[in-house]
Amino acid sequence: MKKTGTLFLAVLFSISALAQEMQENKKINLDLGTDVVSSYIWRGLSFNQALNFQPWLDVSLGNFNAGFWGSYNLTGDFLEPDMYFNYTFGLFNITLTDFHGNSGEDFFNFKKNETAHTGELMLQFHGNEKFPLAITASALIYGDDKKILSYDETAQEYILSNENNYSLYVELGYQFIAKNDISVDFFVGSALKESYFYDVKKANFINVGLKAQKEIKINESFSLPLHFSFISNPENKNVFYVIGFSL
Repeated sequence: MKKTGTLFLAVLFSISALAQEMQENKKINLDLGTDVVSSYIWRGLSFNQALNFQPWLDVSLGNFNAGFWGSYNLTGDFLEPDMYFNYTFGLFNITLTDFHGNSGEDFFNFKKNETAHTGELMLQFHGNEKFPLAITASALIYGDDKKILSYDETAQEYILSNENNYSLYVELGYQFIAKNDISVDFFVGSALKESYFYDVKKANFINVGLKAQKEIKINESFSLPLHFSFISNPENKNVFYVIGFSL
């Protein structure tokens, strides 16, 4: 089996092992939820402009956690099922994620030049209350991220090679809490090289904006986390507004 298939099995095995230990160890935590968003925008890229549900399931033990995250719209023509495995140490965490972002493609196809999977290795620094700075650095390590050979102006599409591009992305974020208990996260993200995956022909900023979040009290026992994002992609000259809530 290709290394992509091995990774897929490793993530499933990790989740299965954690779930099995839940029967014996009360320190194992299982959590789930969903976000509902007006559109699906990720790192300045528009994946779907319709209303999306984004469910997640997370299993954790100590500093380790693994799980599933997905996004799908009401019309059923878009579905993205992802998997991840994460380890936290101090103010840092390292995450291995398997993206499957091409709706309708064979989920179990891991062939190098056919797969719709894309693997990412990401390192994050989260800061703390005294130093609320977040830093993200990631590299795509396999799958649907190929080097660009040329660009067809007529068809307006990239001509790709069979080699992995190893696209790089970095992001800086800063958070502050307003007097009315609204948390605001500012972020600036950039692709560091030419990338078909990030739709850039050279290093450039692709994800600049802010996200504001507030708890809306419904009654004494239930509050609804509401969030609003303003996202711009200077490279593609796009601007997005996204509103959503979490359950």
